[in-house]
Formats: sequence, C-alpha cells, structure tokens
Amino acid sequence: MLLDQIMTTTPLTSEGNHRELLYTESDDKIEFYNDPFNRDPIRLVASLAKFGSMAACGTIPFHDENFRRFLLPIFRFCENKNDINDLCTLIESYHPVTNKKRHIYPPQILTWKNNDFNSTISDIKNYEEVIFSHGMDTGEWILFLFFTNPPRFETIIIGNVDVETVKSKSLTLISRLQKFFPTQRITSAIHATFNHFPDSDKTSTAFVFIHYLYQHWNYFSIDHDSMTRYKLKVLSPTKNEFLNFIRRHDLWLGMMVPTGTDKPWCANTQRPVDNPWHPLS
Repeated sequence: MLLDQIMTTTPLTSEGNHRELLYTESDDKIEFYNDPFNRDPIRLVASLAKFGSMAACGTIPFHDENFRRFLLPIFRFCENKNDINDLCTLIESYHPVTNKKRHIYPPQILTWKNNDFNSTISDIKNYEEVIFSHGMDTGEWILFLFFTNPPRFETIIIGNVDVETVKSKSLTLISRLQKFFPTQRITSAIHATFNHFPDSDKTSTAFVFIHYLYQHWNYFSIDHDSMTRYKLKVLSPTKNEFLNFIRRHDLWLGMMVPTGTDKPWCANTQRPVDNPWHPLS
C-alpha cells in the first residue's frame, strides 16, 4: 500500500492475512533470558521494578552515580510505564548486537532541525537497512524500516494512529531523505498495525519491536509473555556488567540479612515454594 493509497485503504493489522516479514532472511533463534535460579519471569520483572524504584528514591543505598540516570527508565521499562522520552535512553544503552549493515537512528529524529538531522544520517548509504521511530504525545509509535537500495520504507504502527498522521509523518521523512537520494523515487507503505498488547506500554513495546526488526526476528510472534522474557534478556547483557541490571539486583539481594522466616527470600511467605527468591515482587 503506497502513500497515495492510504486515504482509501485500511491499514493492515497483525491479526490479518498479511503475515510476511519485511526481510527474506529471518533468524528464528530469538534469545531470551535463561535464569540460573529458575525464577518466574513476571515476578522477576516485578522485583527488578521494585529494586529500581527503591534505588532511585533512596529507600535503599545505591552508590553508582554513573548508573543512576538509568534507574527510572528501567523501573518504568519493567513496570510497563515508559514514556516516549525513555526510548532514546533505552535504545542508546541497551542496543542489540551490532550488525554493520543495519543502523538504528535516535528516536524522535523527525523532530530535529534540518542541519542536525542531515548530519546524523549522513552515513545512511553505508547501511542496507535503517530504522527511524517517531513517538506521539498519546504514547503511540510509528516505526519506519528503511531499505536504502532501492530507497523505500515500510511502516509499522504501535497503537492506534490515524491514517492522516501516518501519511504526514511519512511525507516528512520522504522529503528529508530525498536529499540523500536525489535521483531516486522513495516509496512508502504501511506494513502492519499492532495494537493488541493491553498489558504493555507502547514505548517498551516499540523498543522490543525495534530490536526484533534490527535482528531480523519474527515480530509477528511477539506477545506479552515473549516481551517480558525478552526484557529480562535485554537487562542482563553478558558483555557489559555495568548495564547488567539483573546482576545488580541479585547482588543487592545477596547482601540482605534474612530475618525470622523459614522462607527468607520471599517477602510473602504464602508464595509457592516452587518459586523462591522473589523478595521484592
């Protein structure tokens, strides 16, 4: 569906018949977090959120001032309460494994002044695919997967965005990209709309979708359970201990002194015995 068809064509939905991925080479080996303590993912994410909130508010000691700026975005990431400003911090800090043929440009780059926009994407022809993302004041996101040869982009919508808004943002992106492809026609299409994640905020949903698109994973397989498990993977990078939030959480718990209970790692002793080690959830 091209832009000149948007006015008369209903955007596709993830529940519809259009199930083809945007890339021919797809890697189905999606990586999720493998917890050594076999903790329940939902309760572990809740525990991470509580730890992040307590550390940010000073309820517990937290001495790493270099990491402090990440605490609230990570707390909101775990609580499904991210706002659009959090995506830039999350993408910059928790970037997928680098692929030299692909690139993720900063979120909200469409709002930048022309000079800043142009200088930032001056390397665009060095890549085969790049991702642009634009967040709405209402929390919805428009993701643009741009293929450089030939120049075209496919649009994925997270939430409910009216067609006129999608058309306007698409035309803005085309006009700005045309400077880098002066002799070529840039085409655009709406690929799919995803609005069936009531338990997840749209910003963290957009974050997961960007990761999946960048890594050529099957984004049609995303549901609330897979998002929860992928969040845990993101927050436990093995090659960067500084950003490993699960390790920070577990190290802090390891310094706690258990008090009088036969289940010291459960705040609520009524919790099932087969799911220990959740003092904060």
